[in-house]
Amino acid sequence: MLTQTQSFLVWFNQACFFMELYQEITEVYEKACLIEPYEETLHLYFIQALIELGDVKGALSHYNYITSLLYKELGVKPSAAMRSLYRQIQQAMVDNHETNLILIEKKLTDDDDMDGALYCDIDYFRFLYQLERRKSLRKDRDSPGFLGLITVSETKQPLTDSVAKVVMKDLIHILQLYLRRGDVFSLWNQTQILLLLSVQQRIDIDTIARRLYNRFQEITSHVQVKVDIRFEPLSHENSFLT
Repeated sequence: MLTQTQSFLVWFNQACFFMELYQEITEVYEKACLIEPYEETLHLYFIQALIELGDVKGALSHYNYITSLLYKELGVKPSAAMRSLYRQIQQAMVDNHETNLILIEKKLTDDDDMDGALYCDIDYFRFLYQLERRKSLRKDRDSPGFLGLITVSETKQPLTDSVAKVVMKDLIHILQLYLRRGDVFSLWNQTQILLLLSVQQRIDIDTIARRLYNRFQEITSHVQVKVDIRFEPLSHENSFLT
């Protein structure tokens, strides 16, 4: 008849074949250690479960703990199985660094569909603007980039908040459709939008401004509003965002 310790070992051995039981292994481990705290096999299975669950730091911490404990209390050095597991931990740490970079990149781009211009809040826009302005000061920079300002104003009737919201929503949609990847824009206030564009020549920015203006006129023709678009090269004179 199997002892309680042996029963635990058999169960651990079987459970390790099933990924869904790794979490259960870590939960039962403490109960098993109350019976046989120095049973190396229990610790081997526990460390293996931590690795499979992605807790590499936890696996390394427990490896250091149990190998020190066994040597201090029993004078036992790490077995071949334990040393082999340590090599797995080292490899998992290397792999985990690469995986972490992939996961981080995914999180950074989760909310960005990569189509059209980037629409962001004003704080992030300010950061990107300052970065581009620093780049524009470099002597080897081909194009300084352009800072743009779109202003919506009333013509005959005062511009109400409700009308301004509708118009600005339409303008944002147009900018997302007609600007290129790499272009950035943000709301400056209820009636103004800031743009950050990278183009090679002034004539290119004039073409973009004319195309946007014509499209805005089509979209806003049903309301009494006026749209003004201005662009200036990035320079120290664009100081209102610094």
